Amino acid sequence: CDTHPFLASGGTDGVIKIFDLNSHSCRQVCRHQDTIVKLAFVPQTALLVAASRDGTSRVWDARSGECVRLLTTHDDMIVDMALSSGVVSTCSDDHKCRVARVN
Repeated sequence: CDTHPFLASGGTDGVIKIFDLNSHSCRQVCRHQDTIVKLAFVPQTALLVAASRDGTSRVWDARSGECVRLLTTHDDMIVDMALSSGVVSTCSDDHKCRVARVN
């Protein structure tokens, strides 16, 4: 994250941990229903976009840990995600790609 000293990790248990690099501590824990496929911070914000095998992509506020937006839903697991200029694209095993604006 380029506006706050945050680092995010996601696991096969669907848990996202957001760490504060200044205090070296876990700041927030966020949850999806399945494995986290990819994470990306939205430039110039404290927003984190996460894609999951549960078929959803969500926007999380790294400061509060709150899910601020459900971006996309698929009928099968998301296998990849890209973020560019505030737009998220996801690809899924349902043979569809979806595009959504973060804001």
